[in-house]
Amino acid sequence: MPQGLGFDTVSYAVLPGSGSVAGVPIPGWATALIAVACAASAVVVLLVFLRNRRR
Repeated sequence: MPQGLGFDTVSYAVLPGSGSVAGVPIPGWATALIAVACAASAVVVLLVFLRNRRR
């Protein structure tokens, strides 16, 4: 039976060679780099939102 998003599913995304795009495998360092970039952009958006809210 398929289960919901569990620890196994989430941890799969950070393992080396976690996936492929159009048949090209993505190395683990690239997956980590994408995750860091997404986190940084989320922080920037939050800071811009808070700054504009105060005005």
